[in-house]
Amino acid sequence: MPTDPARPLPFLRCGSCARTVECAPADQLYYTQKGWPRCCAEVMELLVPPEVDGGKDADSFKHNPGGQRA
Repeated sequence: MPTDPARPLPFLRCGSCARTVECAPADQLYYTQKGWPRCCAEVMELLVPPEVDGGKDADSFKHNPGGQRA
């Protein structure tokens, strides 16, 4: 699964202590099968950085207050 080197990787974040860890696509697949990592006795959440190049997805949400795609 190739990734775009210009786009930052998604990361895992602990809701309690705010610790973050990069999460490559292969790691995401593993975690969906075996369970997501835990920190501070909670499951870490997956966060995806927004598009930085002004791609179609970023524009459709920016100009559409309802958050639905046109």
